[in-house]
Amino acid sequence: MRAALALSALLVAIAAFPAVAQASPIIGSVSFSGSQDGSTNPTVTITGIGFDPQPAATPAVCGGSLFPDNQLSFYTSSALGGAFSAGSESNLLGLALATYTDTTIVYQLGSGGCGYPTFGKVVQGGTFTVDVNGASCTGIVNYTSPVPCSPLDITAPTVTITSGPSDPTSSTSAEFDFSASDPDDSSGFVFSCNLDDGAFSACGDGTGGASTSASYSGLADGTHTFAVHAADAAGNAGSDATYTWRVDTLPPVLSLPADMVVNATSPAGATVAFTATSQDDDGSFYPVTCSPASGATFPIGTTAVSCQATDAAGNTASGGFAVTVKGAEDQLVDLLVKVDGLVPGRSLTGKLESALDRLRAGDRAGACDSLDHFMSAVRVRSGKSITVATADALLADAARIQAVIRCA
Repeated sequence: MRAALALSALLVAIAAFPAVAQASPIIGSVSFSGSQDGSTNPTVTITGIGFDPQPAATPAVCGGSLFPDNQLSFYTSSALGGAFSAGSESNLLGLALATYTDTTIVYQLGSGGCGYPTFGKVVQGGTFTVDVNGASCTGIVNYTSPVPCSPLDITAPTVTITSGPSDPTSSTSAEFDFSASDPDDSSGFVFSCNLDDGAFSACGDGTGGASTSASYSGLADGTHTFAVHAADAAGNAGSDATYTWRVDTLPPVLSLPADMVVNATSPAGATVAFTATSQDDDGSFYPVTCSPASGATFPIGTTAVSCQATDAAGNTASGGFAVTVKGAEDQLVDLLVKVDGLVPGRSLTGKLESALDRLRAGDRAGACDSLDHFMSAVRVRSGKSITVATADALLADAARIQAVIRCA
């Protein structure tokens, strides 16, 4: 004999485990307490998960008690040959609900005109079937230990992000690979993702597999955070796995010298040192590579210097400047400007003009000789018509020009 029984009670939600709404309940075990021979009213405890919502109640025919409407049924065939059933269809009112929560239902079989043991006794070794909102468990009555039904899955899956964008990156798109692991499940996972604290929404390929991916595009410069969690088939939702990275599409800013003009110190030109730096928008500094490099020997004439700096996101800034190295002829012209009007007459300017004319004519020895005469004249006037400091500076210029000309 089988009938459906319904019970009414307080709905209590599970707080111990993070879970989403159950697709269907799972009965973990059924326990019996009382006398094994059925001489006392047994108490039946059903444990599991997903029992909510509690079914609506309907009036019973006998005694005025309320039962859930054909949602929870209990049936047992007695080892004595009789049978016991409880349910609204049989109008048996010997079933009193003590507890109804999402994880536990406890009821006690009563006695009396409509109650236990009117239709038989629940004895050790008898068979039973219990149904809760569509979940069913059939077994052998055992007063000494709980009768197992379905193994309960109360373990939430753990999500691991296995790959994501570089940090930082110049890409405005991002793709993430992630996977879920759960000792109770290998499939049936539902993933939810969000970006930058937005609302979570379903993500992945939707197949329920343990590994999947999500992608985003059109990301703005700045720091972003991706979060993902998964729920298993039992509705257990795990905690968030997160990934933070920075989008940087701007190249660093170069700080380079202005165009430089220097004097040659030898026929090869001049060694030129300069400083080049770069700074990113986050305040980071990155090395600058220039060609020719600082400290190289630059030839006489004008040389273009090209510089580059690349930040951690791969953005490259390029720039340059010019270095002009003056040869002996240009330096002689500059020296003539310095001495013009320094002393009366042409005792100094005449000698430099002679050196310049001979250099232009290709007479290197004659130019060197004229510079020697200029330097002698400066020494004679040093500390007299020319200050010592000025004389020393003129002598240094002349000696440098002689080195460029390769005077002996």
